[in-house]
Amino acid sequence: MFLLSSAQAEKIQSLTAPEVKNMVDNGNVVLINTLSAIEFEIQHIPTSINIPVITMKVTEKLPEDMNTILIFYCMGIR
Repeated sequence: MFLLSSAQAEKIQSLTAPEVKNMVDNGNVVLINTLSAIEFEIQHIPTSINIPVITMKVTEKLPEDMNTILIFYCMGIR
């Protein structure tokens, strides 16, 4: 489980698909698919990386630059 401070929580925002596409086209973000590897293989956004939510704390795939914008996505609201 991840706990966010109120300052961190204020930085989280929902984005529309066109907003994400624009950000990806400008090359200033990392797209992170949080589903399982099997689900990622079936369908994912091109250029995204797969970091299943259960491995988020131990992954080495996150960028070292703390200023990198991260967009996490999955199957939407369930």
